[in-house]
Amino acid sequence: MTSAVPWGHSIVLSALVSAATAQMGKFGLDAVSRRKARLERLIGAGGMPSAHAAMVVALMTGVEAADGWRSTAFAMAAVLALIVMYDAMSLRRTVGRQSRYLNQVRRLNSPTLTDAAEFPEFVGHNLWEVLVGGAWGGMVALMLGAGRP
Repeated sequence: MTSAVPWGHSIVLSALVSAATAQMGKFGLDAVSRRKARLERLIGAGGMPSAHAAMVVALMTGVEAADGWRSTAFAMAAVLALIVMYDAMSLRRTVGRQSRYLNQVRRLNSPTLTDAAEFPEFVGHNLWEVLVGGAWGGMVALMLGAGRP
């Protein structure tokens, strides 16, 4: 059975669907845990699961299905995935921590500071959020048959 979507497009589609559904899951989990829906969670970075990890793992899974794990394209997708996931857990998480401290200092110096003027604190991920996002991306790619004829 042949797919109506060309291989490359099915890979991109699976990456986009995995990121979008991970982001919707993030919104839902946040709404349940806080008992309040925050629309920012539909587009915001950070939180469970990592939509970035979902996207790059779906991409990597689709490329592997299309070209095999020994291909140059798979090597590039795997390196990209590792960079994105490492960045989410290290650099972006550190930026979030620094933002939290800067916001505290700004509030001490200016008690009338509004939330809109604060630096975003929720921008990175912990290992668990990245692993769940990556697993979700891989599953979505497999379910959608990304990279398969």
